Amino acid sequence: MITGIVIIVLIVIGKFIYDSYLTNNTEKRWEEHKNMNSINVPETKITYNDIKPFNNVRIDGYYVHNYKGLDIYNNSFEIIQLLLFLDDKYVCLIEPESYLVTTDERMKVFMSKLKESIKIIKSDEYNHLDDSLGTYQVDNNKIEIKFFNPKDENNSDINNPKVYKKLYGSIQKDKLVLNQLDRIYDYSIGNFREAEIELLKGSKFIYSSL
Repeated sequence: MITGIVIIVLIVIGKFIYDSYLTNNTEKRWEEHKNMNSINVPETKITYNDIKPFNNVRIDGYYVHNYKGLDIYNNSFEIIQLLLFLDDKYVCLIEPESYLVTTDERMKVFMSKLKESIKIIKSDEYNHLDDSLGTYQVDNNKIEIKFFNPKDENNSDINNPKVYKKLYGSIQKDKLVLNQLDRIYDYSIGNFREAEIELLKGSKFIYSSL
């Protein structure tokens, strides 16, 4: 479900990513942006050095995972994933086609706009959480992240969704090592099941400072 708050963020930073096309979670947002007038972004001044990590998760930068290899059909395959932790609860997942979106200035603006929206998100999670804006929990050096659509009929309990994308694993120095899976409702068995994404098992998300 495309949420209003992330659409606004992408419109604002759209002028910074004119050279790339976003895929997967952000593809539709990018297409919407191309049909709108660009919005001028005021100069953003943020002191990232003063931002403390939450539970050893860095929020003064972002984590990058880049997989290059073969898919299950032995075809060349590449995926880039960015994780941006906004505070002690919310995290944003972006899957761009190119590293062009990851220049420091672009990411600073992107993170600044997301962080400014936290109060709005907290006040109305039902209309803002989706497959690219989720929540996370930390237990010592273990982390679990979930992205889900609260409007899905299987997710009536927003604190206990049944259908979601999950990234889980360990927090290490300047990186996260995560497995990835999708929890779906399988009509063939009439029940929910988890489908591990084998190609992304043990994905290393490397911390990049701003």
